[in-house]
Amino acid sequence: MAVLELLCSRLCHDLVGPVGAVNNGLELVEEDPSSLDDIMPLLTSSARQAWKRLDFFRIAFGFGGGRSSWPYAELRRVSDGYLEESKAKLDWQLHGQDLAEAEGRRGKLLLNLVALGAECLPRGGTVSVEVPPSTSGWRLLVTASGTGANLHERSALAIRGRVSVEDLDARAAQPYFTWLLAEQLGGGIRYDEAPDRRAFSVETP
Repeated sequence: MAVLELLCSRLCHDLVGPVGAVNNGLELVEEDPSSLDDIMPLLTSSARQAWKRLDFFRIAFGFGGGRSSWPYAELRRVSDGYLEESKAKLDWQLHGQDLAEAEGRRGKLLLNLVALGAECLPRGGTVSVEVPPSTSGWRLLVTASGTGANLHERSALAIRGRVSVEDLDARAAQPYFTWLLAEQLGGGIRYDEAPDRRAFSVETP
């Protein structure tokens, strides 16, 4: 329950900005209907941002309509939308695999690592996603590259499962949830640090 509560807190934090901007814009229009033309671009941009985040969250954290698998093309679409308003850009390196599908929890794991990669890039950069061919299982590599790339210390511990639930905060809840997904899939997450680069790799049966 603690993980769920912290994760919900994190999601609400990510949504309150664009939703609040829409609400504020509508209040201004109510006070002065003639301002609609000036405020419409803000309303449109904020509503689109909120929708794209929700579209991403429903797969990354929710049941996603009950689907048991997700086409890589769909995972790419929602990842692009999620990163569109951030300083990070997506580098999708699946090389012809977009028509293939990822099992539900694998798709969730991929999206969660994309979100974590974006968090590593406060100054902008590139989040690269690669699913290399493997004869022994499923492999995933997500790399965040950019000036000052970094992961908060508590998140770095959580992504390795090295923090207790009692010590989690809203920032560390998402990487901890990501670690749990990898554990459920029978694998683990390897986290590597290099100057201006943070990498997450997963291998599952």
